[in-house]
Amino acid sequence: LVTRLPHVAEFDWGEGGASKEVRWGRDVRPGDFVAVRYAGARVYQHVGALVSDDGDGLLTPADRVLHAGPMPLAYARLGIGPFQGHMVVLRPQSPIVERPISFSPSRLKATAAYIKAHYGEDRPDARISPSMVVLHWTGSDSLESDFKTFDREALAGERPDIAAGGDVNVSAHFLVGKDGRIHRLMPENVMARHVIGLNLSAIGIENVGGVGDRPTLTPAQVAANAWLVRELKDRYPGIEYLIGHHEYRKFEGAPLWKEKDAGYRTAKSDPGDKFMADVRARVADLGLRSAP
Repeated sequence: LVTRLPHVAEFDWGEGGASKEVRWGRDVRPGDFVAVRYAGARVYQHVGALVSDDGDGLLTPADRVLHAGPMPLAYARLGIGPFQGHMVVLRPQSPIVERPISFSPSRLKATAAYIKAHYGEDRPDARISPSMVVLHWTGSDSLESDFKTFDREALAGERPDIAAGGDVNVSAHFLVGKDGRIHRLMPENVMARHVIGLNLSAIGIENVGGVGDRPTLTPAQVAANAWLVRELKDRYPGIEYLIGHHEYRKFEGAPLWKEKDAGYRTAKSDPGDKFMADVRARVADLGLRSAP
C-alpha cells in the first residue's frame, strides 16, 4: 500500500498526536489508510483506515480508526493501539469511471428551457449549487441499457408520465453498476432531470437494478453509494440532505422545492427504505438529513 497508493500526508505520531497540524477535509478524510513505521524500523508494519473525527476538525488521538492486529478487526481510537512512530496517510484511488453522456448545445438549451418552465429562472448554463444527494434505481439490470437511456438527449416515447414536463431527457450525474463501479455521466454542477421539484439543488445517483419495482440492489452498491456520498460532501460542503427518490415529496413547500406546476408529480418507490437505511448507517457521522 505504501509504495502503490498516493501519499496525502506524512508526520510523526506519538502519545500527543501528530507532530504537525493535520486537518480533516483538507489533509485527510474517512477511508484514507494510515500506515505506521515504528521507531527504529525501516519498513511500515501496521495499517488502519481512518473512520471519523471526534468533532474538532483535527487529526487527534481521540479520532476513530478501523484496524486489526493481535485482536480481530475493530474500531478504536487512534490514541489506543500500535500507531506510535512515523505515519503516512494513503488515499485509495477513486473508483469513479468517467463516462459522459451526450450533452450537446441542444440538450443544454432544452435543460435551460426546463428550468425556465418549471422553476421560473433563467439559467442558460444550467448550473446548480448542490445541497442534496438523491439516490435512485433504474428499473433495469443492464448497465449498458441504462447508459444508452441516459445518453439520449430527448425524452423517449416510453415516458408518458413525464412527457408533458418537457423535451429534455432524464439523466443523473452518476450511474452505479451492480458490481459497485461508479460511472460519472455529467458534471455535478449542471442540472440533470431526475427528481421533480428539486433538480436545481440535487445531485442524482442512479443504481442499476429494481427490475419489476423490486429491491434488487447489491451490497456493493450500498458501499459505493456511501463512498460517493462522502466524496460529494467533501467536495460540496453545502450538501445538507441525503434522500431516496421515493422521499422527494417531503420537500413540497420547503425552500428547496421549486416546482411551479402543481399537477406535475410521479409516484416513486426507489431505491427503497432498506437501501436508504443501509447507506445512511454508513454515513451517519456526516449528519445529513432526510427531510426539511
